[in-house]
This record gives sequence, structure tokens and C-alpha cells, in this order.
Amino acid sequence: MAMGTAKCRCSYNKKYYMRYSCRCHVSRPKIRPTRYAGQISEVQQIQLLVRFERKRGISVLLSIAKPTPKDPPMVPVNDRNAVAKALQFYAFLQADPTRFHDEIAQKFGAPRPQVTQYLKLVECLPKGFIDRMKACNDPKTLRRFSGRALLKISKLHSMEEREEAIARLHSTA
Repeated sequence: MAMGTAKCRCSYNKKYYMRYSCRCHVSRPKIRPTRYAGQISEVQQIQLLVRFERKRGISVLLSIAKPTPKDPPMVPVNDRNAVAKALQFYAFLQADPTRFHDEIAQKFGAPRPQVTQYLKLVECLPKGFIDRMKACNDPKTLRRFSGRALLKISKLHSMEEREEAIARLHSTA
């Protein structure tokens, strides 16, 4: 019998012919010896010197082809004066209104939720209070009107309630 017509003797499936569809008689390629099969070649070591750039951040960035991009310099921000910091964020946003809070956070090196909170201060607090506080350097006043205290004030419902809360904080000595 020819190979194509012989029945498969395996237990998988007896009705198919072995050359065409039997899974146990899959033809495997034969390995033919090469002309140099009996010779043993020497092991060679090659050393490559490659310039390797590494940048640390949230994750490690590795680069072989190009140097890693340098971070843009961060703009110094007065951390004590929350209103001055909020006005810097607001001015950066007003320069290009299509910017997102992520871009502001990256520019100033602040977390994105903090940027959102400071922008809320500019929008919700009275304009006269913001004008008085933007140039304030008194440590007592800055401690009294901290970012946390101003956020609590900005969450009040009406502008009259906010002005009363500011007056109460300003009168306490």
C-alpha cells in the first residue's frame, strides 16, 4: 500500500489516513548533519562599549541611542503664601487657557490635586482679600491664613459667609 492510503494504527481516530490528518503521525523535519558537524569551534567573546543614559523618576528610563531629555527648570514658588502660589498657577493658566492642570503641576513641581485646590482659592475668595494677601510677608498672618484654612473658607456657600470667616480669622490675634 502507498503511504497515503494506509490506515492509521493509533487509537486517536482509525477512519482517517495517516498522511493527511492523524495527529500522532505528524511529519517532523529531519536534521541533516552539516559538513562541519564534527569540528568544535572556539568560543569567542566580544565586548561592546555602549553609552548608557539613565534617568530616575516615577520609573527608570533607559536610553542607549539618545540622551534622556532634561527636566525643565521648576519655577520657584513661595510655599508659605497660599494666595501668591495660587495666583502664580492662575497666571500660568490664563496665559494659555487650553492648558490642563497636569501641565501646571509639571511646570511648578506640585501635585495635580494641589493645583486644583489653589485654583479654587482664586475663584472663590473675595478679590479684595486676594489683593491684600498676595504681597503679605508677615509670618503670623500667613500662618493664620494657611492653605488649609483658606480651603475651608472657600467651601462656604455664599460670598458673605466667606467674608465673615475671613474677618473672624483676621480679628483673632
